[in-house]
Amino acid sequence: MSLAVLPFPSRMLGAALVTVAALAAAHSSAARGEDKPHAVTFVNDSDSDLRVHVRTGSAGEVGSCEMKGSEATFELRSKERKPVESGLDTVCYCSRPSSEGPIDEHRDCAKKWRRAAGGEEVHLK
Repeated sequence: MSLAVLPFPSRMLGAALVTVAALAAAHSSAARGEDKPHAVTFVNDSDSDLRVHVRTGSAGEVGSCEMKGSEATFELRSKERKPVESGLDTVCYCSRPSSEGPIDEHRDCAKKWRRAAGGEEVHLK
């Protein structure tokens, strides 16, 4: 079986078609990622205010909450809702009553991390 050598313009057309197909496949997989919700909504179902500490971003190969690159702490008033951007990863969180003071990640979260995925609604009490 012999290989056919295409003339120069045909090779360029073939390369262009391969490039277009690759771009279409990349766009389609990106579009599927766009279809996923990218926020976790925290809801305070209690009658008291809560402090919530979150970590977001990729944790790399380790996968632990402590390795996530971005962190924030916010107060969630009674019956209040707050969305937190999750990107394509999970959101790690811990909470405590505001009346107990600020959250210390090492003391309050180390063994109590919980995870939520984009699109989830987390009800806290």
